[in-house]
Amino acid sequence: MSVMAHVSVPADEFKLARTLHGHDSLRIVIERVVPLGEGVVPFLWVTGLPADRTRRRLRRDEDVERVAVIDHVENAVLVRVWWTDRRHAFLETLVAVEASCVDGVVRDGTWYLELRFPSRESLSDFYRECLDRDVTLDVSGIYDPEGRGRSGVSATLSDRQYETLRTAFETGYFAIPREITLEELGDRLGISDTAASQRIRRGLRRLLAEELASPA
Repeated sequence: MSVMAHVSVPADEFKLARTLHGHDSLRIVIERVVPLGEGVVPFLWVTGLPADRTRRRLRRDEDVERVAVIDHVENAVLVRVWWTDRRHAFLETLVAVEASCVDGVVRDGTWYLELRFPSRESLSDFYRECLDRDVTLDVSGIYDPEGRGRSGVSATLSDRQYETLRTAFETGYFAIPREITLEELGDRLGISDTAASQRIRRGLRRLLAEELASPA
């Protein structure tokens, strides 16, 4: 049975450290589900730079062999990246346990990744190997992608809604007075404050709809 994990790791231990250096406003989001083995060609959304500067900056990165601009919308640029064979202990460990990246965003020099592992054993192997190789790793959440283990109305939530609401609750977002801001919550989850707000609203709507529709 597969398992999902939210992890964070410094860019210099994963990808694009040189691109991100000295540019705190630059934000990069992984566009689609990608395997993490040899030959992976991810699509990335880059915000904070125009298309021509995005291309030049990525080309100078030691992790990047080639880059092509696919599209741009307002201040966001969609690029396709071909990686070099430069090795990273974190990436090598993910490849070894056959993990996939479901979602990812880099902010302030740190990658926040949502990873899928084939089993809990592979996740445990990954974590132990990271420790052995001195990888700076933080695991902020682990959950079942099929919703098994969740019961009641919480099982009606999507995985992202469940994780967002749980994190919001545990960190005091719903406390009076509030103990964490929406922006801080978004940073913890590796998403924007707007995305965090939307997940909270949609998640609460689904919970209320399920609860109020239930027979007394």
